[in-house]
Amino acid sequence: DFHCGLPPPQPSAAQTVLMPHQLSLSALLSTLHAEGHILGAQLAVLDHNGSLVADCSIGHGSWRDPFPVCSSTPFNLCELSKLFVALSVLCLVERGAISLA
Repeated sequence: DFHCGLPPPQPSAAQTVLMPHQLSLSALLSTLHAEGHILGAQLAVLDHNGSLVADCSIGHGSWRDPFPVCSSTPFNLCELSKLFVALSVLCLVERGAISLA
């Protein structure tokens, strides 16, 4: 149920730095899945140039239809969109573009 890989052919400097972190992330996802904390997950990591550094998938996408998760598995972003908006607002606050007051 687990797939994690790096894109070929030669890793960039950013990929070389992130490889140990990818192994840690892979181990963390495997543990969370094995303990039943997550049903399935897909993680893609990009470097500052937008190049794919890591692509990890684990588990299943649904309780009712247990299809395996892969890099092209669609996920519902309704709940995650709140996180993106909050993070964007905090970035703007940090830059001084807006104030929470």
